[in-house]
Amino acid sequence: RGRAGRNWASPAGAGVYLSMAFHLREATVPPLVTVVAGVDLARELNRRFPGLASAVKWPNDVMARERKLGGILAEAARSNGGEASLVVGVGINVESGRLPDEVDEAVALSDCVGPVRLVDVADAVVAGLERRLPRAPTSLDAASLDELDRLDWLKNRWVEHRLSDREPAVGLAAGIAPDGALLLRPRGGALRRVVAGSIALGES
Repeated sequence: RGRAGRNWASPAGAGVYLSMAFHLREATVPPLVTVVAGVDLARELNRRFPGLASAVKWPNDVMARERKLGGILAEAARSNGGEASLVVGVGINVESGRLPDEVDEAVALSDCVGPVRLVDVADAVVAGLERRLPRAPTSLDAASLDELDRLDWLKNRWVEHRLSDREPAVGLAAGIAPDGALLLRPRGGALRRVVAGSIALGES
């Protein structure tokens, strides 16, 4: 499934869908998790599949060719013994010919770089998630912010921020803060921090 209970199309052979669990001290999801996971996934996919040029769309999507290549879902869980874990689920579209016709905003890895093996994509996903998530990062250092800036799909685009049933706020995406918040500059207004809600492209 996708974020906020949305459906995620996952037909057999069309993509890689997996979850990994990491130990947590507390059963809460650090706000930075999906941003870090997205950056590390995009970085690893770009390294292993030259020409892909994937990017990160705040808060939890991986984009390629202006369409959605994959998504990330992070949840906290407790075992029967009371141990807290961070469970990160990832879905990456691999073969577009196997995706449902109604998934018209998606792109598959094979569309971007040609035929690939599912096992190679899965290996890249695992390597990406294992880069930093075991340490449950709570802030980004300067080098990480530079990398995120290069991979930030939303930056300098006009977007709509929707939170619950409130009127959407329109502004210019101005980057991502060290704690993972989206920075939004409303037209004629001061810079705002966005930590929840959904983001869609808007009109300038």
